[in-house]
Amino acid sequence: MKDKVEASRKSKLNQLFISFAIVNSLLLIGFMTAKPNLEIVLFTLLAEILVFIFPVFAKTLFTITLDSASNIVELEFRNLLNIKTIKKSSISNFQYTYKREAISKGTSGKTLRLFIGNKRVALIQRGYDGWPTDLLDNLVLLLDKHLVKRKFKGYSLKDEYPDKTSEKANINSKEGL
Repeated sequence: MKDKVEASRKSKLNQLFISFAIVNSLLLIGFMTAKPNLEIVLFTLLAEILVFIFPVFAKTLFTITLDSASNIVELEFRNLLNIKTIKKSSISNFQYTYKREAISKGTSGKTLRLFIGNKRVALIQRGYDGWPTDLLDNLVLLLDKHLVKRKFKGYSLKDEYPDKTSEKANINSKEGL
């Protein structure tokens, strides 16, 4: 049986537009408060280029495919240019943690970390890069269904278990592929 879970692509574009708006707002305020000179203009162009180049080429986890018949987990990473990188591992060598952690100041949320051996290959936080909480919960239920090991990361952070109400969320499950 082959199960596939995909993230939404809209989230990455939204983050790009938000960062563009923040940088342009700060630059506009800077131009209004100071007399523009060559250094400010060059710094502005450099900041603008960096804000766009990094998100375009940064790879994020887009698809996870679990195949219990062949005992393989396939992670597909993509960037905004749709360039794919695929990492494969056996299910026995694949591990995960799922914990409630501080995401930003005053905010906590569920975080899923994926490991191949002892090396972390992906970190997924709710709401970032197209992974809402219900999809993360369903992904954890799917990992448990395929008998993927939950990695122990110490006593300081308590393991999180998926909400049973989110089992009804949309998972693109493809059997027999």
